[in-house]
Amino acid sequence: LPKTPEMTILRKQLVRAGTSIGANYLEACESLTSKEFVHKIAVSKKEARETVYWLILIAKLYPALKVEGQELEMERGEFVRIFASIVGRFRR
Repeated sequence: LPKTPEMTILRKQLVRAGTSIGANYLEACESLTSKEFVHKIAVSKKEARETVYWLILIAKLYPALKVEGQELEMERGEFVRIFASIVGRFRR
């Protein structure tokens, strides 16, 4: 990623949201209650969506990175669908 002031901000946001997905998933796996589990999975889903947002923004600002960004967007989109499915099953 280019080392511009704008990209520094975007990079930090992307790393924060992206790493939060796994951290919240691990917390969900250690949950003591179903309610806590669903909450942490929902947070993981939210962070995955936010990560996709930052990837889209980066791809718009830096079109040369668009192909790589699209691949990552698809992967994060899969995480969103998986987490949404888990939350849906527990809330039924």
